[in-house]
Amino acid sequence: MSQRRFTDEQEREICALYVAGKELSWLGREFGAPFQTIRSALRRNGIERRTYKPPRKFTDEQEAEICRRYKEGENSTQLAAAFDCTCTSILALLKRHKVKSRSIREAKGGLDDETEIEICRRYELGESTVELAKAFGKGDDSKAIYNVLIRRGIQTRSIRIAKGGITPEQEKEACQMYKEGKSTSEIGAIYGVSKNTIGYILETHGIERRSSKIAMGGLEDDKEIEACEAYQDGLTMAEVGAQFGIADVTVCNILKRRGYETRERGTTGDTIQHALTDTGRFDRPRDCEFYLYDLVRYKETHCKPGISFFVDHRAQDPEYGDCHLAILFDSRHGAYFLEQAVLEATKDHQQMPRDLMDWDGSTEIREMHAVEMIDVVLHYNNLLEDLGLWQFAADYVPMTKAQRKQCLKRAASEDKRI
Repeated sequence: MSQRRFTDEQEREICALYVAGKELSWLGREFGAPFQTIRSALRRNGIERRTYKPPRKFTDEQEAEICRRYKEGENSTQLAAAFDCTCTSILALLKRHKVKSRSIREAKGGLDDETEIEICRRYELGESTVELAKAFGKGDDSKAIYNVLIRRGIQTRSIRIAKGGITPEQEKEACQMYKEGKSTSEIGAIYGVSKNTIGYILETHGIERRSSKIAMGGLEDDKEIEACEAYQDGLTMAEVGAQFGIADVTVCNILKRRGYETRERGTTGDTIQHALTDTGRFDRPRDCEFYLYDLVRYKETHCKPGISFFVDHRAQDPEYGDCHLAILFDSRHGAYFLEQAVLEATKDHQQMPRDLMDWDGSTEIREMHAVEMIDVVLHYNNLLEDLGLWQFAADYVPMTKAQRKQCLKRAASEDKRI
């Protein structure tokens, strides 16, 4: 029978603090015990567990001041520094008060959505990027207008196309080159036009396009299955890549996309093995945040969960939209295990827009509205708190049998200490 960790007086104090609003992680640090031990003390005393609810960080007066200062032009980074909190806390507050947040693009002096739509409309009516730059206060910076068009999916006119385009004979040659295996980028370089222009020519001539996966050096579906089976038979990712004429990182992406269990490769990145051995980015306890963002160009259809030591820095990526959820852990282990469980539970929704296939973190994109994903995340976060770190990992995180055995051993060890 395990020994109780606390005296009756300590347990009464723990219960009183928890009822007053303190979190399990805070109580664990204050009393020098794992949160599972704190949880056991609460259970013995009949204290009902709270469901997850982000703690309130500000008074009513502070919230009103933050909203006012944001509307007057201060950004979330400045306000976070002023009120000693994270940018995600500021953004969540603004969303709760229905204050329209500025995109990272607007905060850096960019154009708002309405203006960008107007630029696209006028461009499609024939105005040039140079004319539009002057009309919308960008001076000679036509590149800023070009970036707007690309971001909005508008097919741009090259200088050559604006002056009359390539000849019908050249168009036929371009179609033949494409049929023979050249990419739209290669053909565009030959004729001095953009790859989008070549794509338009192929479309007008009724030429069936190769999938972006094949065009980028990937494999047909049957070849992907063969590659996965070769890996399962014992070949390394590099050996599989050499056999099928693709990079080893492409092999890794294929295996992940098709749900195959992978062996450790190299020493970089987050892996179950690094978490078990406290190596790599798990080498010391550091606050790590699980986050959930929608995508700025796919707000209604896609979202991306992830983890980071520096979420505010990660959020500077222009593809990120609004932050819908942020959960802070006192080590990377908890954030990583929650992320992996959520990604595994939603792998049937793994679908990335074609123009984000090369984006860092594209394999974590899910074709789900962020509001729908929040329910999934909170469900697994509650399980993690109830089961404990290592039992949760063993039950819900994909890993090898040997790794699961280690997790169960650690979970049993934690139970004995409780």
